[in-house]
Amino acid sequence: MQKSTDIVIDVFPRVEKRIKTMAEAESQAFSSSFSTINEYSRELLKNKAAGCKKRLTDKILGTNFIAELFPGKTFSDDQLQLIKYNFRQTSSQLVIPFPQPVEQLRKLALPVIAFSGAVIGMIFSGFLFRVALGNDYRQFGIIIGGAVGAFLFTMISISLSKREYLIRILQGLFGVAIAAEVITLFTGSVNPFGILWRKLTGRFGSGMMGKLKRIGSFVLGILILQIGVPEEKLPKKQLLENSYSAIRSWLELSIKLLIIIIAETTNLCKEESDEKPEKTDIQLLEILAKLASCRDPKEAEFTFGEIVPAFKNAGYEVKSKETEAHPVFSENLKKEFDIEGYINEGDEYKIFELPLYKNDELVIRGKLTKKR
Repeated sequence: MQKSTDIVIDVFPRVEKRIKTMAEAESQAFSSSFSTINEYSRELLKNKAAGCKKRLTDKILGTNFIAELFPGKTFSDDQLQLIKYNFRQTSSQLVIPFPQPVEQLRKLALPVIAFSGAVIGMIFSGFLFRVALGNDYRQFGIIIGGAVGAFLFTMISISLSKREYLIRILQGLFGVAIAAEVITLFTGSVNPFGILWRKLTGRFGSGMMGKLKRIGSFVLGILILQIGVPEEKLPKKQLLENSYSAIRSWLELSIKLLIIIIAETTNLCKEESDEKPEKTDIQLLEILAKLASCRDPKEAEFTFGEIVPAFKNAGYEVKSKETEAHPVFSENLKKEFDIEGYINEGDEYKIFELPLYKNDELVIRGKLTKKR
């Protein structure tokens, strides 16, 4: 009869390609079930992994797959049911590690920020070139300013996306500016705060229209900055790799376990058909359980009387093969006994517990020590 490890070595290569195909298909389905990071939760991941395990279990316990493992071998319905039951009871959980979310700019962030930078760059550079070089160079300044502004705003947005706290500070400053404009809009500029704010912003327009333009500009600045705030995204490639690795490892381990269960189950069925009806360890345990649950002393005494014959019929025997040949201590006694304390060759000894044999094989070692 082959050992279980030898059977696994012989059978497992038959389905290695099938394992790879199953792992690829199931990992693709699993990773595709998460579209955004907002859908992720530990409970959802656990439920999806459990569903994935159920689908894989149904596949490898299918009649076709078992026939692929053991071609030409037939199994009875009872054997198949026992194989499936044992596998479901002993198979491990499928654990798929979820990758760490990554922070990235939104898809529209860079185009919007680049456009905003180009517009602002054209306005300022056109003004500067007209003032510095004359009105003839204004168009040239607009062209240069658009390209430089788009480039600078893009680089600044990428840098700020890694420092979200700076974006929030700038948005806060814009918020303060909006609040100041609203306060001066209703209170006028007769108070010290209004006078100071008018001096700071007077060059950028005055009156009601000037205030509304500035408020609109500040709001636009907040919105542009908000676009530059990074968002957490699902690393789908990493999730696919993680799920494939976990599913393939689980399949390899589970199929090896299934091969062992099939081999052991079929061998067990064969041995049981040749077994003669007699007292077994299970029957002995049933008598012991009955004794433990007895409440009536007479019933307990009667049940206790059943233990000794059941014990012997099961093949158990309390005895020593060495004590009769060695009335004093000898190294041979160490074959059956655990030695407590220190004892020399030829010393007298005292037995605490005799060894337990089953079918003439040592099951539990005895204990002895030096006689004082």
